[in-house]
This record gives sequence, structure tokens and C-alpha cells, in this order.
Amino acid sequence: MNRICPGCMSAQIESEDKGRLINGLSSSYAVTCLNCGWKGVDTDLLGIPDRLVDKHLASGVGADTAQSIAETMATTLLTKIAGGAAHNMGLAIIEAGFVGLQDRTHLGRLIRAACLAAVRGVLLEVEAIHKEVSSGN
Repeated sequence: MNRICPGCMSAQIESEDKGRLINGLSSSYAVTCLNCGWKGVDTDLLGIPDRLVDKHLASGVGADTAQSIAETMATTLLTKIAGGAAHNMGLAIIEAGFVGLQDRTHLGRLIRAACLAAVRGVLLEVEAIHKEVSSGN
């Protein structure tokens, strides 16, 4: 599984502490995104299954590492979702009364948050499907 930042979709993740075994169970470890500064634990990172990344590597898309392919896949998804849905998301946010049409700064932030949430949702579901397929369900 290739892990990326849930905040900016970057693969530039640094671990601050290696996972420890507590009562025989692996504990989470702290991670930081070197691109946007997001901090969390490894279990908060989004994952793109190796088999999807391997397809891109085999097709010779030009990326040199699995992590850069995972990052490209996520940012492409974000770009496509934002490009296709931003207008409707903005209208929904305005019509729901969260901000007014004149509040462009906050509206932009809310649209970006909605698009990032959509990408996170898709990637979490891709990971769940991958686990189901791997386990034979």
C-alpha cells in the first residue's frame, strides 16, 4: 500500500517514531507531511493499493517511483473532481447558507474542503475494496 497525506495528497511523508509493540499489537506512529506540514499518525494516511500503482509503472507513464505515481493518481482525482464539481459544490454551500456569494475567500476554502473530502472518501473506499478482493470476499 502506498501512503499519501490526507491534507494535500503528497507522498512526502516522514515518520517521527517507529511503531512499537504494545501487548503484542503494533501501535501507530507519528508522521508529518513534508509538503504541507500536516501531522497525524500512520493510520490517518490515505492508501493507494500496490496493484493499481503497478499498472501505471508497467504502462511506462514516466513516473520513477511508486510513491510519485500514488501522489499523481490522487492529485489527478482531486483536479478532476474539483474541475467537474466545484461549481455545484459552491452553489450548494451558498444555498445551504454557510457563506454568501460575496465571501469568495471562505467559499473557496469550503469548496476545496468538499473536494478533498470526496477524494478521501474515494481513496478510503478503494482501500476497502482492495482488502475485500485480497481476502477473497
